[in-house]
Amino acid sequence: MSTDASKMNIVSVNWAAGAEPPYAQAVANARLVALEIVHFMTQLDYKRSLNYSKTFHIIGHGLGAHIAGYIGKLMPIQRITALDPTGPYFANMPPLVRLHRDDADYVDVVHTHTQPYGQGYKDLIGHIDFYPNSGRFQPSCVDTYVKLTSLKRGDLQLGQTLSACSHKRSLKYYIEALIKPECEYIGVACPSFKDFVKCCGTELKRVFVTIAQ
Repeated sequence: MSTDASKMNIVSVNWAAGAEPPYAQAVANARLVALEIVHFMTQLDYKRSLNYSKTFHIIGHGLGAHIAGYIGKLMPIQRITALDPTGPYFANMPPLVRLHRDDADYVDVVHTHTQPYGQGYKDLIGHIDFYPNSGRFQPSCVDTYVKLTSLKRGDLQLGQTLSACSHKRSLKYYIEALIKPECEYIGVACPSFKDFVKCCGTELKRVFVTIAQ
């Protein structure tokens, strides 16, 4: 895939109305959104003769990461980038109902706000998983714990989003890496976070941790 931004076409999917509380309904809506995206991509392939398995890179944040997984289960995809995949209702579930590394030729994941106190998925889920700042809480973020599964429709005002600074930081890290490729993140490859602590110590608060499978 070309890294030249001038040679890319970007399609943004706005499913804000379907992502509103209650959380269980948003999770259910995710599958419908995936089907609609698959239909759109199939039409592009049919009308424009695009080989989507070689041209599409799907990027999903939160529930969008699992939507990307559903798409990959239905059609061949070259790459999926998952930005802090949502954890509740997906943790400890089989690959059929969540993002899995078999959903694309290459799946990379950035974890920034993992459970039990965050919104994100904690365990290894891609070909390579990144855990910035231990993948729990991000610098300068003041995160208030919100139980997603307890939210009801109407709890949020129109256009209001949850205060989830660490959860959203994954998106900012990704954009920063794209627009400033000369500023490389520091990474340490370890089979687990426990091994990372044993190797590097807990005082390294700002290191970009890489967990490779």
